Amino acid sequence: YPLGAWEYHSSMKLIEKSEKKPLRIFTHVSENDNRPNDPEETYHNWVMANERTAAALKAKGYDYRYVFSKATGHCDGKVFRITPSGSLTVLHRFTSGDLFPLMSGLALGADGELYGTTRWGGAHGYGTVFRITLAGALTTVHSFDGTHGISPSYGVMLASDGNFYGTTTSPAWPLGGTVFRMTPAGVVTTVYTFSPPSGDDLEATGPL
Repeated sequence: YPLGAWEYHSSMKLIEKSEKKPLRIFTHVSENDNRPNDPEETYHNWVMANERTAAALKAKGYDYRYVFSKATGHCDGKVFRITPSGSLTVLHRFTSGDLFPLMSGLALGADGELYGTTRWGGAHGYGTVFRITLAGALTTVHSFDGTHGISPSYGVMLASDGNFYGTTTSPAWPLGGTVFRMTPAGVVTTVYTFSPPSGDDLEATGPL
């Protein structure tokens, strides 16, 4: 829809008018997120949109949790832990040296540690796969250099073979991209390369 998240609570009111789904929903917005001072008619105020979405979810009776992070911005990325009672602890706050952490979930590895990706940063500036302990110690497992794509499109998933899988974009963005496989030791191989305009999608995005 052209108005994005606004359609969930304004105009079309998708949450209000649709049948309630068997979902548990987590939403999050930062105090200084995108255009926090824009008026409603611009449909660009992320803070207002998220607050109204949360209100619509509550009114519909959804099992949801809404987190509002004070004194943070849109790309002020964090890995956090939240208890069922709502107590939130930040395990790692990404700095300018990490550049932009990808806004996606984490994968639980067989070693009991968490794995995720950053869109940019790392040794070559093209993004990373990182590992973080439950105590908050972060280690870069792999830095993308363009050989297997750049800028991971989403997080990674742990497959039944014990390896992690994910997607990247292409150095020729917005065309192409890859599906990659990474061993727990950080060795990356390309599983599939998207090669438009041969019929593949223009860009490899989204989770696996």
